[in-house]
Amino acid sequence: MCVWYASVSHIASEWSHTSTSITTEQKFQQLPVKHNPLKAASFPRPPETIAEILSPTTHRSAQSLNKTSSRSSSKSLRNSILTPMPPLLQRVKSKPKTSDSTPITLSATTKSLVTRLRDQLRYYAEVEICGRRFLVTKNDQVITNRLRDVKVGDEIKLNRVIELGSKDFTIKGNPYVAEQFYSIKATVLEQPLGPFVVKLKKKPHNRHVKHVTHKQPYTVLRISEVEVNKLM
Repeated sequence: MCVWYASVSHIASEWSHTSTSITTEQKFQQLPVKHNPLKAASFPRPPETIAEILSPTTHRSAQSLNKTSSRSSSKSLRNSILTPMPPLLQRVKSKPKTSDSTPITLSATTKSLVTRLRDQLRYYAEVEICGRRFLVTKNDQVITNRLRDVKVGDEIKLNRVIELGSKDFTIKGNPYVAEQFYSIKATVLEQPLGPFVVKLKKKPHNRHVKHVTHKQPYTVLRISEVEVNKLM
């Protein structure tokens, strides 16, 4: 510390002999570079590899350890690449279930019961159209929401039957009855519009009232056929 103060006093005396026209930056540039003991101290360099930490006698074991670690890392990377990703089935919404059109192998008891149902005079069916259930028989009219891609006079096949039966027998589906048991068809009569509806919409803290007009489109169907098929 004494040496440092002496050097500072020596620098101050040198500044006093210089002319006053020298700027501050020039003064700092002319300062003598002193020896910094902290910079002179040589700190050990941190080891970069395992071989530098161990002694020369264990250098071979360090190399083998490096090889094994690299092999294990490459093996884990290969396994992570080869393992398939989990399927994204949980994120995709499942489609609505319909009755399976593929024929099912039926037992003799089932065939005999369906034949007894077929021998009845009239049948009824509980069908699902546009997410709504309707209890229908032959020549009934059904009014449902507008069906897409249909025109007046088209004949459509109803394949979502929840229950099929008569006065004495009933077949219940799980969730739908197999398609090979029945044949239910409907004809499009018309596609009218509902009554003129006016809705009032108002936002909070606002006196403005919005009038929204709407006419709901519908489709009128006539059930043209409700039959129980003959099983072979």
